[in-house]
Order: sequence, then C-alpha cells, then structure tokens
Amino acid sequence: MEKVKKSSILPIILIIYGVFVAYREVFSLWKVDSDIAVFPVMIRYFLTEGWSALKTFHFPIDNWFFSIIIPYGIVFHFFGEQSTLLLVLGAVVFCLTAFFAGLLVFKLSSLNQGLWCGALILAAPQIALGRGGFLLYSVAHNASMLWGLFGVLLCLLSIRKQNIFFLILSGVVFSLSSFSDPWMLPVFVLPIIISSFIMFFLESGRKRLFYTVWFFIGLFVIIFSETHCLGLFPISAIYKKGFTSVNLSWKSIIFTSASVSYYFNFIPLLNFNNFYGVLLSEEKRNALLYYIAMVVNFLIFFFIIYTLIKSIKRKYLFPERENLFTFMLFILSILGIFSASVVFKGVNNIRLARYIVNIYYALIICVCLLPWKSMDPSIRKKFYALGFLFLSASILSNKSVWKGPALLSSFDVENEVISFLNNEQIQYAYGDYWGLEAHTITWKSHYEKVVRPLLYTMDYHGFLPTIWTSPNWYHVPSSQKWVFVLTNLGDDRVCPPYPSCREAVLNQFGSPLYIKQKHQVTFFVYAGNKMNLPYDINVENWKKPLSISYDSVLSWKDFYPEIELNGNNLISVDGWEWAKHGVVTTEEYATVYVPVLDRSSTLVRMWVHLSSNKMDQLPVDVLYRGKVVAQWVVPSHESIYYLELPIEPGQNNLDCQFHILNYRAKQKPINGIRMYRVKVLDHGG
Repeated sequence: MEKVKKSSILPIILIIYGVFVAYREVFSLWKVDSDIAVFPVMIRYFLTEGWSALKTFHFPIDNWFFSIIIPYGIVFHFFGEQSTLLLVLGAVVFCLTAFFAGLLVFKLSSLNQGLWCGALILAAPQIALGRGGFLLYSVAHNASMLWGLFGVLLCLLSIRKQNIFFLILSGVVFSLSSFSDPWMLPVFVLPIIISSFIMFFLESGRKRLFYTVWFFIGLFVIIFSETHCLGLFPISAIYKKGFTSVNLSWKSIIFTSASVSYYFNFIPLLNFNNFYGVLLSEEKRNALLYYIAMVVNFLIFFFIIYTLIKSIKRKYLFPERENLFTFMLFILSILGIFSASVVFKGVNNIRLARYIVNIYYALIICVCLLPWKSMDPSIRKKFYALGFLFLSASILSNKSVWKGPALLSSFDVENEVISFLNNEQIQYAYGDYWGLEAHTITWKSHYEKVVRPLLYTMDYHGFLPTIWTSPNWYHVPSSQKWVFVLTNLGDDRVCPPYPSCREAVLNQFGSPLYIKQKHQVTFFVYAGNKMNLPYDINVENWKKPLSISYDSVLSWKDFYPEIELNGNNLISVDGWEWAKHGVVTTEEYATVYVPVLDRSSTLVRMWVHLSSNKMDQLPVDVLYRGKVVAQWVVPSHESIYYLELPIEPGQNNLDCQFHILNYRAKQKPINGIRMYRVKVLDHGG
C-alpha cells in the first residue's frame, strides 16, 4: 500500500498543476464571443416564450440541447450569467472530462493508472487548450466527450455488474447526447456497435446477452438521433453541414495529420502556438522546421496507434474481457474519426482540429489501459520516454501562465456599438455574427440593446439570419430607428458580386437616414420595420427565397469618396519592407507619411489595412504627435481600421507612427504586422 501511495504522488502533483493551468489559461486564451453569449440569450428567450420558441428556433446540426443548453440553463439559474462563469464552464467541462477518463481507467485497471490518465489529459499543450483543440472552450465537442465518457462508464458498469439500471441510464445518455451532437455517432456509438458485435463471439453466458443488447441499443441511438427524438422534438436546422459526401483530397489528409501536433507534441522546444503564423510568414526556414516537426509528431502518433492495435492480438494482455471491449471501442473511435475527417473532408483547415478532439482522450485512455507489468520492456521504455517528452513540451508551452499574462481580447467592438446605440437612442441593431459579436452585445448590455446577427450569403447575394436565431427576432417597431453595423473584421468585408460589403448593405436595405463611422465600425441608420431580407421572415418556411429587386444600384463613393494613396505612390512607409507586402521583420516602430489632400479641412480620415502574422492577435498602438490616438488588437486576417487625425490649417502632410506592443515578456514580434494599403477619404470625408 505504501508503494502505491508513493507512485501516486507525481500524477497527483500533475493533476493539481493541470487544474491550475486550465483555470489560468481559460482567461488568457478565450473571451465571451457570440458562440458562448448566445446560450444565456437563447435560454432566457426559451424561458420567456416557451415551447413555441423551441419549435421555430434555428439550431445548427449540433444543437447542444440536452448536453449543454439544459445543464448550462440550470447553472445560470443558480449562479447568474457573469462573464467569469461563462468562461470557467469551459475549464470545468475539461476537468470533468479528465476525471471521467481517469475513473474509467481506474475501474478497468488500477488507481495509479487512473491517476496517470487524468494527469496526462490535464497536461494538454496550450494550442490544444486554445484555438487549436478548443479544450477549454465552453461550447465545443469537448462537452460531448464528457457525456460520451460518462456513457461509456455506465455501459461498462452495466456489462460488468449485469445491471439493467446502468444499461438503461447509459442508453438514455447516449441517445440524448447524440441528438444534441451527431458527432457522437462516429466517435462513440458506431464503435460500441462494432465492439459489441465482436464481443458477441468472444463472450458467453449472460454477458454475451448484454453485448447483444448493446448492439441494438447502438442502432436505436442512431435512429433516435437522426429522427430527432423519433419525431417528438423536430429541430429546425439551417445551413446543415457535416460529413455527408465523399470528398477525399490531399488538403484533408495534410490538415488532419497536422492537427495531431496540436494535441500531441513530442518536441519540447517547439511551440505550436506559432504554427499558424509561420504558415503565413515569409520565413521559409521556420515553416520548414514546423513541417518537419509535424511529420515527426505524426510518425510517433502512428507508432503508438500501431502498438495499441498490435496489442489487441495478444489476448493474454487483457485477462478481463471488459478491458478488451473498452480498448477496442476507443481504438475504433480514433480510426473512425480520423478516417471520416480525411475521406469526408472534415478537417480541411488547420483551425478545424477541434473535430478530432476524441483522438486526444482516446489515445491517452488506451495507453493507460495497457497492462504495463506484462508489456515488452523495450516498448515500455519507449512509452516512458514519449510520455516524458509530451509532458515537457506541454508544460513549456503553458509557461506563460506563471508570468501572469494580461487578458488579450479582440477589438472591443461591443463597447463601441453599445456606446453608439446609447448616444443615438437606438435599441435595435443588426450585423455580422462574428465580426460584430451580435449575441455578445445583447448579453453584455443586459438585454437593453437588442442586436441580432445577419450573415452575407453568396447564394442569395444578400444578408440572411444565421443559425442560433429565431424568426421572431427580426421585427422592428415601425416607429423606431434601427442600425445595420458593418465591422471591418474578417470575411464580412467580402460580399460578391459587390465591390465591398458596404455596397451590399446599401443595395439591400436602401439609402440610410445617415451613416456614421468610428474606428473599425460603420453604422447605417434606418427607420421602420421594412428590412428587405432575402426571404419572408413572417412565415415558417425559412428556406423559401424571395426575389429581390433594387430600385437603384448605390455605390459607397456616393456617400464617402476616397483615394487609395499607395496606388498613386503618394505614401511613403518607413520600417516596413514594402516589397514583401509590408511585413515587419525587426523594427517595432513604423511610420506612415500621408499627404493632406484637402487643406481646408481640420481632419484627415483614413482607412488602414493591417493583419497580424501570428495566430495570436497582436496589439498595436497608433501614435500621432507623440501621443497614443488609437489602440488596436490586430487579428491574423486582414482587417480595416478607421482613423481620424486632426490637422492644422495649411498643413501639407502628417506622419502616423505604429508601435507593436510586446505583450509577453522579452518576446519580439514574430513577423509582426502586414500593412496592405492606406486609403484616405477625399475632402476630409
């Protein structure tokens, strides 16, 4: 007993460390965005409007109704909707998932192996906790993993104890969680069906009967999920996307394989937090280094999978058949989601690694389930070495938590919009789901301001309501003004066939009462309840498109004439290498010299196109006349910033200085900022 206690000290220390890191990192890596804020907004709406609201609400295919909405609703009822709570829920889900994984291994093996399972899971790399794997995000497939592992634990207990109650309860858990997130079907349900079928031929007696029952329970869960609770709870899903058609491509193979490095990095001195930025950079040497590391990590991952599959053949390694059943289940889960991702183009972008999050948990569980005492000593030593490298790399990637990094949030468009709505005495606004963070503003303003998302859809050449919305949200009282808010962030600037999204707004909603601009936001103010959406929002059939006819084609230049300065060689830039698209290499300062076009004006109004060359957002201070006039947090995609600078009568030109902040101690900018172009509004706007 004393030996067991001593051997458990290290994993217990790592578990404590992992919980601490999860709590610290959740505030460093995440903020309350639209995908999180929609849940308190939606739950409040359901409680107010009742069953009718549920029937007309537009959920995505992963509706999270039973797995997140109901549990979170209970939490909000007792503890409120504070931003701290919304973020901490992600850390709680992650820690609980690690707990159930460790408990599962403990039930099948030993306390020590269960502790190591929990410790290894909690020792996730920073990129896996953040925007690579979304392990700390409040609303992701990590929540489905929690319910899935809980269901597997109940399934195991039902077979081992031959208990009908556990069997029924586990079936209910899988049915409701699979309805909430169909991702559960290939990750848990199909592996259970196949494993039960195999165990039917290996077992005998009453346990054989239980495996037969589980085979049919798995089939029932698939039917239950695909028929929306046997037709009892129809979900109105729009923009339904998923693994629906075969689409094998080299891109899927590369990105799915590359995603493994987000979860399993065995090279301690290489931090994959910068991987996305390196892909965008001009430094081919650094990019090659990451590609080599990615291949090495994947080969190690492949070696572990091969060793695990090979161990199944040695039945004497699994004296308990339940161990073999669970082991096969998680191996099939890994192979199933990896194959589906490659064949059906599930991960065709490095940011979609969250869809294979089950690989992270399943691989660690399988490794911890191995009978270490009877294992080949040479294999055991290799696994020990890989475990040490994994822990070292993960701990080093999270070292920033010990320095207490400041919370780095995106451009605070929410406060800008709330301030504008307050000043103009407007209650209703519409805009982009992500760029505007529409749901976040509604929640952040304590529901005093109602901001609903609209998304530009190329098939309709217009703005449509998105998922996580209700048709009842798109009505404005005729006596009130409303505003369309266009941000200069991300893809909402691209609205073909229009030259820009500004023309798309003007031609869909018509000439506004007036237009105002502030920093990164353009406000189009309208009056009345006629919004001219591309389909009738007053009927239940949301999929029916309506033809749109515009009285005239409006141009942005009718409202704001502008001149692109760098195109006419009227701008000079110091500190940027202009031939390389304005990439900062070593300088922390760069100065832009702009001529004054209208000397009678007291202001120069300009657009500045910037992007960060890192996956992380990069802070930039804008200095004019020795003072900070703007503070921007530049994301990795091209963003447009609006700037107003005062000038003196007769002034011929002005210089504007950009300062890249080092928000982490002693860390210089890695490829810093790209400047694409500068546009100055003609005649002072």
